[in-house]
Amino acid sequence: MKKQVLLIGICIMAIACATTADKPAESAKSEILSVNASEEMNAKLTLADGVDGQTDHIVSKCTGCALQMAGSDSFKTKVGEYEVHFCSDFCKKAFDRKPDESLKNLVIPQI
Repeated sequence: MKKQVLLIGICIMAIACATTADKPAESAKSEILSVNASEEMNAKLTLADGVDGQTDHIVSKCTGCALQMAGSDSFKTKVGEYEVHFCSDFCKKAFDRKPDESLKNLVIPQI
């Protein structure tokens, strides 16, 4: 049951992201938040960084969509030494409100 609820939640987020991903908001392009990263955040970012097969300090998959959607350079946040890309302004703003909580709750897919 928990897996079904999680899957439904991911699907809803993906739909919300897909509807806003077409056109980057001007404010999202220019506003790049910079966050200091704790050890726990860095550990999660290291795992998320490898999901795309590259270890380049760029998390290119959207953390708001459980790393299932491609992120965009138009929507990004700097967390410690990492650049985190998002698929939409919606996902970026949600992450920016509580980056530590967002990363703590992020489930890294098995690759």
